[in-house]
Amino acid sequence: MHLGKLVNRDISSHKRATPQLKSKARCLLKLHHAKDAMCFAHFLHDILTSLSKLALYLHQCDSSIYQSHQHLQSTVVMLRKYILKAGPHLQDIAGVEMFQGEALVSMPNYQFENETIGLIESLIN
Repeated sequence: MHLGKLVNRDISSHKRATPQLKSKARCLLKLHHAKDAMCFAHFLHDILTSLSKLALYLHQCDSSIYQSHQHLQSTVVMLRKYILKAGPHLQDIAGVEMFQGEALVSMPNYQFENETIGLIESLIN
């Protein structure tokens, strides 16, 4: 069931549309419209893409320890670049005010940049 329909009062007669479910849907919709949350999701996409490439390489049977170390080092370099410069997925959303036809709003008291630096540093260290 689409979150927007669930939040609507027109669907209140539906069996599965309990007040708790509506409340969760409202919360998720607010999060979906939050620019910082969407930026963080795209940032995570960049991070996980780099880490998944490393994991795929490390799972190869024919890789040497030297090559594995080289791939690990290049992944660390890539993650450090993400501290200074946005990755490709984050760049796609960083300067936009609309995402998939929905207006993005700023979240008060949320420090997107601080979260990203802390996450990258914890991954590297």
